[in-house]
Amino acid sequence: MVSGTNRTRPAAPSSPRAEGGTERPSSFEPHGRAESRDPYRELLEDLEFLKSAASHYVSAQGDLMRTRLRKVAMLAVAWVLGRIVLYTALAYAVWMVLRGLSGALAELFDDRAWAGDLLTGVLFLSFVGAAAYAGTHHVFQKSRRRVAERYEHRRPRRGAVGATKGFEHGTGI
Repeated sequence: MVSGTNRTRPAAPSSPRAEGGTERPSSFEPHGRAESRDPYRELLEDLEFLKSAASHYVSAQGDLMRTRLRKVAMLAVAWVLGRIVLYTALAYAVWMVLRGLSGALAELFDDRAWAGDLLTGVLFLSFVGAAAYAGTHHVFQKSRRRVAERYEHRRPRRGAVGATKGFEHGTGI
């Protein structure tokens, strides 16, 4: 009997080794068994288990990737729809402001709606053109400044040790 349990150790089955006297002691047998097992069979069982575990892992990773892609696709669709709604609302708000301005200018021109509409259109297009010019001018200036700063520190100083011949006179050649 094993201490602490009510189970008894089963007797080792007889084997050809036991009859020939070449049997190893039971302390060397795996799991206390006296029977000999084919090591290749155990290896094949372990490989089958690893194959099953790897298949399960790959399947789980595939499901995870599909879930992530579905989430990204849903967020992209929501972003696009949100932008469409935002731009539509913005365009409608601008339209309402321009219609109000046009009506106010028409009142100034003795109920001549065409004059209010014309002046409102010209003012709006002028504003859009000025904003586009200012925005692109700012972006190009910033880009030019960054390029100049990036190359300014590479340029050797006048009289610096190891300065090349062309750079000494500012020609850069």
